[in-house]
Amino acid sequence: MKRRFQRFLCLIVGPIMRALFGLREINSPRLEGSYILAPNHTSFIDPLVVQLTHRRHVTFLMDGPIFRQPAMNWFFRFWGAIPIPAARVVAGALKSALKTIRSGEVVAIFPEGRISPDGSLKDGKAGVAMLMLKARVPVVPVAIFGTRGVLPRWARFPRPGRVLVVYGEPIPPTLDPEDKKDAARELAAQVMESISGLQARFAKRA
Repeated sequence: MKRRFQRFLCLIVGPIMRALFGLREINSPRLEGSYILAPNHTSFIDPLVVQLTHRRHVTFLMDGPIFRQPAMNWFFRFWGAIPIPAARVVAGALKSALKTIRSGEVVAIFPEGRISPDGSLKDGKAGVAMLMLKARVPVVPVAIFGTRGVLPRWARFPRPGRVLVVYGEPIPPTLDPEDKKDAARELAAQVMESISGLQARFAKRA
């Protein structure tokens, strides 16, 4: 069902997004097997633009409060997203995400944990980085431009704008680190540094 939903998004919603908001992508990954996408997060439509610029179905690990909104709840659950509580990543969400990754799927995790209130890039969450570490798969940093202008947190309807999604080079997994907490912090910093680098490099093309 979720793959049919992905095809619907790509075939119907994709052309609309490209026509209205100039949706573009750069360096969309062609990797096989499991990996994690790690985008910055400034708008509710970030998951949509990532999926529309990615050739494979993406399962999103998403902030739980979004699921308290009836329309969003239906949309993201039908999509196959995994809800997490606002304060922390719980065991159930971790297990679901790891199970999805180990089945060969692509999972997207917003390393900042939730939508940035002011649009600036925040620090990566340690719990999110620990999940990335445990997954033992490549992590692809993703820089999203323009979605905050198209649909700010407080807006009910989208506004005119242009959206660009840039995929970075995969970060290889760290296998059997001596200190997992230190390794998770280092991975979080590396992911956020990569996203920041993409933002600086491609800002003029957004």
